[in-house]
Amino acid sequence: MSIAALLLPFILLLFLQWISWKYTNKHNKRKLKIRFLVISSLGFALLVFCVVLLGVNESESGFTTERWLNDDKGRVYLVDDLINEHEWIGMAKDEVFTLLGSPTETEYFKRKIMLFIISVTRGES
Repeated sequence: MSIAALLLPFILLLFLQWISWKYTNKHNKRKLKIRFLVISSLGFALLVFCVVLLGVNESESGFTTERWLNDDKGRVYLVDDLINEHEWIGMAKDEVFTLLGSPTETEYFKRKIMLFIISVTRGES
């Protein structure tokens, strides 16, 4: 999905550049050809940059128990993968503890509830 979101505008850029190239070939305009090559090169460089960033983001957002336990502030990036990759309905309490570690201790709730802090609220450090 993410790769397709990157490729679609790039394909549109290539199509528009192709039309521009045909126009410059027809009228033999050197300045327009140079502009075309510069824009194409920048578009391709931007695509490569975005694909690299997407790859880094994908690798850092994959859930592992080790990441969950060792990076409290980074948990917010792991949640989507955690929710999508595990079947939570019917999961035993011990399985949840194995996956997420011990619940977060808090005085907010009076009854017994398993609470795992994902991230601090906005404005708090």
